[in-house]
Amino acid sequence: MTRSTLVAFTAAALTIALTSSASAQTPMPPPPPGGPDVAGHYAMLFHALSLTSTQEEQVHAILEAHRVAAAPLIDSLRAAHDALDSRLFAANGDLSISALADDRDRLVRAQAQLDAEGWQTTLKLRSLLTPDQRAHLADLHAKLESLRQQTDELLRPTLPSSPR
Repeated sequence: MTRSTLVAFTAAALTIALTSSASAQTPMPPPPPGGPDVAGHYAMLFHALSLTSTQEEQVHAILEAHRVAAAPLIDSLRAAHDALDSRLFAANGDLSISALADDRDRLVRAQAQLDAEGWQTTLKLRSLLTPDQRAHLADLHAKLESLRQQTDELLRPTLPSSPR
Protein backbone atom coordinates (compact mmCIF):
# COMPACT_ATOMS: atom_id res chain seq x y z
CA MET A 1 0.00 0.00 0.00
CA THR A 2 1.51 3.31 -1.00
CA ARG A 3 1.74 6.22 1.38
CA SER A 4 -0.82 8.17 -0.66
CA THR A 5 -3.26 5.25 -0.49
CA LEU A 6 -2.80 5.07 3.28
CA VAL A 7 -3.36 8.81 3.55
CA ALA A 8 -6.51 8.61 1.43
CA PHE A 9 -7.83 5.69 3.49
CA THR A 10 -7.17 7.38 6.82
CA ALA A 11 -8.68 10.68 5.70
CA ALA A 12 -11.83 8.92 4.52
CA ALA A 13 -12.07 7.04 7.81
CA LEU A 14 -11.63 10.30 9.73
CA THR A 15 -14.39 11.98 7.79
CA ILE A 16 -16.77 9.08 8.44
CA ALA A 17 -15.85 8.76 12.11
CA LEU A 18 -16.05 12.45 12.91
CA THR A 19 -19.24 13.18 11.01
CA SER A 20 -21.02 10.26 12.62
CA SER A 21 -19.74 11.01 16.13
CA ALA A 22 -22.57 11.75 18.53
CA SER A 23 -20.39 14.21 20.45
CA ALA A 24 -19.56 16.36 17.44
CA GLN A 25 -21.75 19.45 17.22
CA THR A 26 -20.79 20.31 13.66
CA PRO A 27 -19.48 18.07 10.90
CA MET A 28 -15.81 18.13 9.97
CA PRO A 29 -14.98 20.15 6.89
CA PRO A 30 -14.40 17.98 3.85
CA PRO A 31 -10.87 17.14 2.79
CA PRO A 32 -9.24 19.62 0.44
CA PRO A 33 -10.40 19.38 -3.17
CA GLY A 34 -7.16 17.75 -4.29
CA GLY A 35 -7.53 14.96 -1.77
CA PRO A 36 -6.23 14.43 1.72
CA ASP A 37 -2.76 15.51 2.69
CA VAL A 38 -0.50 15.34 5.72
CA ALA A 39 -2.91 17.33 7.87
CA GLY A 40 -5.83 15.14 6.79
CA HIS A 41 -3.89 12.00 7.66
CA TYR A 42 -3.01 13.31 11.10
CA ALA A 43 -6.49 14.66 11.78
CA MET A 44 -8.06 11.29 10.90
CA LEU A 45 -6.58 9.74 14.01
CA PHE A 46 -8.10 12.34 16.32
CA HIS A 47 -11.45 10.56 16.53
CA ALA A 48 -9.87 7.92 18.78
CA LEU A 49 -8.36 10.41 21.23
CA SER A 50 -11.42 11.45 23.23
CA LEU A 51 -11.07 15.12 22.44
CA THR A 52 -12.78 17.64 24.66
CA SER A 53 -15.46 19.81 23.11
CA THR A 54 -13.01 22.72 23.16
CA GLN A 55 -10.40 20.62 21.34
CA GLU A 56 -12.99 19.51 18.78
CA GLU A 57 -13.91 23.14 18.10
CA GLN A 58 -10.23 24.03 17.70
CA VAL A 59 -9.66 21.08 15.34
CA HIS A 60 -12.63 22.19 13.23
CA ALA A 61 -11.29 25.75 13.07
CA ILE A 62 -7.76 24.63 12.17
CA LEU A 63 -8.99 22.26 9.46
CA GLU A 64 -11.31 24.88 8.00
CA ALA A 65 -8.43 27.38 7.85
CA HIS A 66 -6.29 24.70 6.24
CA ARG A 67 -8.97 23.97 3.65
CA VAL A 68 -9.12 27.64 2.71
CA ALA A 69 -5.32 27.98 2.59
CA ALA A 70 -4.83 24.74 0.66
CA ALA A 71 -7.43 25.43 -2.06
CA PRO A 72 -5.30 27.84 -4.14
CA LEU A 73 -2.23 25.63 -3.60
CA ILE A 74 -4.15 22.64 -4.91
CA ASP A 75 -5.28 24.71 -7.90
CA SER A 76 -1.63 25.59 -8.61
CA LEU A 77 -0.61 21.97 -8.32
CA ARG A 78 -3.36 20.88 -10.71
CA ALA A 79 -2.37 23.60 -13.19
CA ALA A 80 1.27 22.48 -13.01
CA HIS A 81 0.25 18.86 -13.59
CA ASP A 82 -1.96 19.87 -16.50
CA ALA A 83 0.81 21.93 -18.12
CA LEU A 84 3.28 19.08 -17.83
CA ASP A 85 0.74 16.54 -19.08
CA SER A 86 -0.15 18.65 -22.11
CA ARG A 87 3.50 18.72 -23.14
CA LEU A 88 4.16 15.06 -22.38
CA PHE A 89 1.14 13.81 -24.28
CA ALA A 90 1.30 16.22 -27.21
CA ALA A 91 1.00 14.44 -30.55
CA ASN A 92 3.97 16.16 -32.09
CA GLY A 93 7.34 17.46 -31.06
CA ASP A 94 10.35 15.92 -29.44
CA LEU A 95 10.91 16.46 -25.75
CA SER A 96 13.96 16.38 -23.57
CA ILE A 97 14.50 16.69 -19.85
CA SER A 98 15.75 20.24 -20.32
CA ALA A 99 12.63 21.16 -22.31
CA LEU A 100 10.44 19.99 -19.42
CA ALA A 101 12.55 21.62 -16.69
CA ASP A 102 10.33 24.68 -16.18
CA ASP A 103 7.14 22.61 -16.00
CA ARG A 104 8.79 20.09 -13.70
CA ASP A 105 10.12 22.86 -11.41
CA ARG A 106 6.69 24.50 -11.27
CA LEU A 107 5.19 21.16 -10.26
CA VAL A 108 7.83 20.57 -7.58
CA ARG A 109 7.34 24.08 -6.13
CA ALA A 110 3.55 23.70 -6.04
CA GLN A 111 3.82 20.34 -4.26
CA ALA A 112 6.34 21.75 -1.76
CA GLN A 113 4.02 24.66 -0.95
CA LEU A 114 1.10 22.32 -0.38
CA ASP A 115 3.25 20.02 1.77
CA ALA A 116 4.44 22.98 3.86
CA GLU A 117 0.84 24.07 4.48
CA GLY A 118 -0.04 20.51 5.50
CA TRP A 119 2.88 20.28 7.93
CA GLN A 120 2.02 23.66 9.51
CA THR A 121 -1.54 22.46 10.01
CA THR A 122 -0.33 19.16 11.44
CA LEU A 123 1.82 20.95 14.00
CA LYS A 124 -1.13 23.15 14.99
CA LEU A 125 -3.30 20.06 15.46
CA ARG A 126 -0.61 18.27 17.45
CA SER A 127 -0.20 21.29 19.75
CA LEU A 128 -3.82 20.85 20.90
CA LEU A 129 -3.15 17.43 22.40
CA THR A 130 -2.36 16.64 26.01
CA PRO A 131 0.69 14.47 26.76
CA ASP A 132 -1.62 11.47 27.33
CA GLN A 133 -3.35 12.06 24.00
CA ARG A 134 0.03 12.30 22.24
CA ALA A 135 1.08 9.01 23.82
CA HIS A 136 -2.18 7.40 22.66
CA LEU A 137 -1.65 8.85 19.20
CA ALA A 138 1.87 7.39 19.07
CA ASP A 139 0.45 3.98 20.03
CA LEU A 140 -2.25 4.23 17.35
CA HIS A 141 0.33 5.22 14.75
CA ALA A 142 2.53 2.24 15.65
CA LYS A 143 -0.43 -0.14 15.36
CA LEU A 144 -1.51 1.33 12.01
CA GLU A 145 2.04 1.05 10.71
CA SER A 146 2.13 -2.60 11.77
CA LEU A 147 -1.17 -3.22 9.98
CA ARG A 148 0.14 -1.47 6.86
CA GLN A 149 3.22 -3.69 6.86
CA GLN A 150 1.08 -6.80 7.34
CA THR A 151 -1.19 -5.72 4.49
CA ASP A 152 1.83 -5.12 2.26
CA GLU A 153 3.12 -8.60 3.05
CA LEU A 154 -0.25 -10.23 2.41
CA LEU A 155 -0.80 -8.45 -0.88
CA ARG A 156 2.76 -8.59 -2.20
CA PRO A 157 2.86 -10.70 -5.31
CA THR A 158 4.84 -13.85 -4.85
CA LEU A 159 7.01 -15.33 -7.52
CA PRO A 160 6.08 -18.85 -8.54
CA SER A 161 8.30 -21.49 -7.05
CA SER A 162 10.93 -22.69 -9.41
CA PRO A 163 11.00 -26.43 -10.02
CA ARG A 164 13.87 -28.15 -8.30
